[in-house]
Amino acid sequence: MWDWLADAYRSRIVDNGREPLFLLLVGLIGSFLFIRFSVRMIRRGVSWWPGNVNPGGLHIHHVVFGQAMMLIGGIGSFAVRGGVLAHNLLAVLFGIGCGLVLDEFALVLHLEDVYWSEQGRKSVDAVILAVAVIGLLLIGEAPLGGFVGGINGEQIGVAAVLLGFVVICLIKGKVWTGLIGVMMPPVAIIGALRLARPASPWSRWRYHSRPRRLARSERREDRVHRRLVAFKTRLMDAVAGAPHLKSKSESAPVPRPTLVDIPPSRIEVWLRPLQQPGAAVAVWYLRAAAVVNVLTGLIAPFRERVHRATDGEFFTAFLLSPGFTGAVLAFLLAVTLRRRKRASWIVAVTLVWGYLALCLLALDLLPEARAHPFNWISLGLTLLLALALAVSRRAFNVRGERGNVALGLVSLLIGSVVTVGLGTVLVHATDAPPPASWRACLHYAVLRVLTVSSLFDLPEITVPAWTDLAINLLSVTLMLMVLLAFFRSPRGRARLQPADEQRLRDLLATHGEHDPVGYFALRRDKSVSWSPGGRAAVLYRVVNGVALASGDPIGDREEWPAAIDGWLADARRHAWIPGVTGAGGGPRRSTNGPG
Repeated sequence: MWDWLADAYRSRIVDNGREPLFLLLVGLIGSFLFIRFSVRMIRRGVSWWPGNVNPGGLHIHHVVFGQAMMLIGGIGSFAVRGGVLAHNLLAVLFGIGCGLVLDEFALVLHLEDVYWSEQGRKSVDAVILAVAVIGLLLIGEAPLGGFVGGINGEQIGVAAVLLGFVVICLIKGKVWTGLIGVMMPPVAIIGALRLARPASPWSRWRYHSRPRRLARSERREDRVHRRLVAFKTRLMDAVAGAPHLKSKSESAPVPRPTLVDIPPSRIEVWLRPLQQPGAAVAVWYLRAAAVVNVLTGLIAPFRERVHRATDGEFFTAFLLSPGFTGAVLAFLLAVTLRRRKRASWIVAVTLVWGYLALCLLALDLLPEARAHPFNWISLGLTLLLALALAVSRRAFNVRGERGNVALGLVSLLIGSVVTVGLGTVLVHATDAPPPASWRACLHYAVLRVLTVSSLFDLPEITVPAWTDLAINLLSVTLMLMVLLAFFRSPRGRARLQPADEQRLRDLLATHGEHDPVGYFALRRDKSVSWSPGGRAAVLYRVVNGVALASGDPIGDREEWPAAIDGWLADARRHAWIPGVTGAGGGPRRSTNGPG
């Protein structure tokens, strides 16, 4: 392993002349982590750690030492005519100075000691940005697309356009996107095309006459950006320490904007009649694909014929391939799309449009592929599915459990390590003698588990058919585990609150004379769905994806239908299956129509 790391360092860093830049980055990160540890120890007042530097009562900030090191390292890199070792040492010294200076960037910006205040977080932002830019330079990224082979008019024009996208990102309030976009132009282009943040100059200039866009911007700010800022703040506090809260005004949470309902646009009004038919087309297509895949996987002659065809000049429609992996994926997407889950729609759209792009690329690059009508039929079916998903976007509004993305990523990481490890051991144990090296076995297992192996050249390894089958089962298990983590439904953790319990007791006292078991509704492991008037409620529990209502609704019988409608709406919104047990005739008659 160490030999591999040494070879990679030599080939990617030393041979490309980037060793001084790498050492500068190491010095920057090391000095930042060290000085943050030091100031946290000083802040805590531990006795075994040296304190501040105060000669003659004058407190010297570490930015002064950083400036001195940057001067020595910077001037020395121009003045010294030594060899590689001298320039490497100067690079480390310059990096250490950068880390010390950037750690007090907020002090230089405000000309005030704001190290442990909210303004002091700007120093950590500056360090993160510097590390990101230097890291991108190390992997070969150049600002604004780079200039290779001299500067010409075309390169200047491209750089000017990319700089325009960066400026638009900054005007839209996306500072991080714009600054990273200097090194990675696609990031700047995407940020410039997307909505501006609601407090940005772009929003003030252009969105106040466009209330729909302003409302969408505020919703996105509340749903996405606030969570990202909270996560970044927790991470920064863990590494650099939390600031002091000097007053209640500083610790008070920022008031959230009032979110209004967004009226439908003209396009949404036109497409509304197509939403449910489009969703039904997508679900039935995936169901049919799952059945076809299972049948072709079981019928050996047909399976081999399809494999021979797809290995040549033909390609099939989306997810139509003989085998159980495609069948399982199609079935899972069909079930989750049937429940109108938003995450499932995102996964399906990503896969369909990606496959559609590959089909168009094949038709463009391979003239012989355009000569077969079968390929055009496959393209048409895939395009039909893509359009059905596009027009039915608003129909998939069921959001999953909070933390699904994090759980899915963790499942993917841990599951990949486990399945690839098991696959590597299995390949090494069953390979024809003499067995291949562990590195080749790892390469083989990674390709079989994490990719579509037919698109890559596998190493020269000979294993029994049952080994490949076992690795395929591991891959399918990993895929199912990750997708189920992404598609989890909310578990209905909302429990009966004291205010709800008191309102229910009042309703039982007023309307509960004919309901001898009504007080069972006061169990605090239940959730409540109120009618709009607040005079009736349905009590239920969520068990294995089923919103189970026990007994009749509580309260005024005239408002029972409204309370039941609200409960059914909650169930549809969270992809729960509604169920009723132990109810009388009233609720059954009310739920038969809508449910």
